[in-house]
Amino acid sequence: MAALDLFELEGIEYIDEYPIVREPLNKFDSSAKVAREIIESLFKKYTDSNIR
Repeated sequence: MAALDLFELEGIEYIDEYPIVREPLNKFDSSAKVAREIIESLFKKYTDSNIR
């Protein structure tokens, strides 16, 4: 990293220091699809396999 002039900065906060918080979109919009349904439809369309 030093060869690229990348050095540690004191006091900088990184995203991995915080917990990941997710909210399902259908919590805010009842017409939103469940994420699992979207992922399954993408797998079916673009692969030969299905999520198990």
